[in-house]
Amino acid sequence: MNELFGVIHSFKIHSFKINYMNDLISRIEILIDRDKLDDAQQRIAEGLSQYPDSGGLHALQSKIYTERKQIKKAMESIKTAIGCDPNNDYFYYLKAMIHLENDEYKKCNKNIDKALELDPHYAEYYGAKAQVLLSLDRRDEAIETVKKGLELDAHNAYCQNVLSMALTRAGEAGASQKILENQLEQNPENAFTHANMGYQYLRENNLEKAREHFGASLAIDPTNEFAKSGMLSTIKASNFLYRKLLQYGFWMDKIGEANRWAFIIGFVVVVQVLPFLLPLYLIIVFSTWFIGPLSDLIVYFDKYSRYLFSDLERKLTRLNLALIAVAATSLGLALVTQNLAFVGTAFGCFMAIVPIYLYDGKITKNGKLIAILFASIFVLLGLGTTLYGLAGGNPATPGMVLFLSVIAYSWVGNISK
Repeated sequence: MNELFGVIHSFKIHSFKINYMNDLISRIEILIDRDKLDDAQQRIAEGLSQYPDSGGLHALQSKIYTERKQIKKAMESIKTAIGCDPNNDYFYYLKAMIHLENDEYKKCNKNIDKALELDPHYAEYYGAKAQVLLSLDRRDEAIETVKKGLELDAHNAYCQNVLSMALTRAGEAGASQKILENQLEQNPENAFTHANMGYQYLRENNLEKAREHFGASLAIDPTNEFAKSGMLSTIKASNFLYRKLLQYGFWMDKIGEANRWAFIIGFVVVVQVLPFLLPLYLIIVFSTWFIGPLSDLIVYFDKYSRYLFSDLERKLTRLNLALIAVAATSLGLALVTQNLAFVGTAFGCFMAIVPIYLYDGKITKNGKLIAILFASIFVLLGLGTTLYGLAGGNPATPGMVLFLSVIAYSWVGNISK
């Protein structure tokens, strides 16, 4: 959450009648900023026992629930806050962030627009809206929007960072880097700017400089998930195949959604016309699928690098380790017993690591559901193939269904993104 918007914005409370309440809000904000969420929660509970209609306290409670990924409770709290003070622009901003956590981009935009309606002079709202538009691949709109924020505050660090990201996506890397260099001159202690510069160097394949800036960002803010993700990618990019895959991903990101689909479909058509290119096509497809999850598995065994994983990434990586162990065992049984039925389980479990790895990627809520569905299908069909073969049936029949489900996922997975 914090990495998407880059910084933790100061909490905008417009109207509190009692000095005690103002002091309480400030103390709770400090606790949240220092990641002392339990202490903050206790202070909120004490405050609400005396001031149950305090929109500010309900909003802070919503913020804590959001940090803890308790999205339903977060939404209930922010709705209560808005009910207490329906004209507080920042409450709608917080509601937008909750919708963003749930991949509800239209609702996110709607609430940011409401915040801007109530306070059209707050530059960082334009930065937030621009970054959401950027994540929706609406680059031109993102650039236009963030420039409105910069008209209000030409030196706003958040808007400058979002503009840099948008320009990079638009292919203007030089202008983007110039913005970040200026920002670091003005404020060398901005964690978001350092992380953003790290990604700039990562795109240029300058791993040493990328590592330097991600390290600087994490030194300033050790909880910065944006920088952690970048540092992890930089470490994995020491692998030649992963590095090429990363550059391919950056290039696909830059050419835009319409051109991405044209490239993918066009390449498939070319392979149909020139079948001797099929091996190259298969190499690209399988490297795209497996180099990511396999790189995660390698990094996971590094006692230092593994701490760059988020809690979810660690859980998914452990799950993939278990699947690979089952796949390896099944393959070993196939070789020892000379029974091809065991290959079904090996293939199904190995294929399942792809959607499980992608579950934590930048995909929509529907994309996550599709990932879970296909991972389950691959494992169940793999086990079914083995059981059917051991029962005396021909494992080739359910095995073909498994293979076709993999082909289906290659298309459905792209559409869901």
